[in-house]
Amino acid sequence: MADHVFPRISLSTERLELRPFEPGDAGDVHAVWNDETYLRFAPVGLPTAGAGLETAAAWCTTGVEAQRRAGAAASFAAVRRGESRLVGHVALIRTDWTAMVTEIHYWTAPW
Repeated sequence: MADHVFPRISLSTERLELRPFEPGDAGDVHAVWNDETYLRFAPVGLPTAGAGLETAAAWCTTGVEAQRRAGAAASFAAVRRGESRLVGHVALIRTDWTAMVTEIHYWTAPW
């Protein structure tokens, strides 16, 4: 484990919850990664763009957790409070722990 690691937490408001990804999110993640609009605007060479269900499942169960434990990123599944369907993804990426800065990345589901 890295010297600096994001905590494994959930954050919520009256309408929205940001929580760790779960195995059950893989289908929704796969659907977003293969959505026409996502594919049109995804950076060239983005490995998740058009990726299969197996890749989405691995990303939801071990990929994002490995990045968190390495101190590299913190990814959150966005769901409407009280529901389980994924509506988005929010991540802190490219974190520089020395400077204490990070980038925010997000996408929203088309539904």
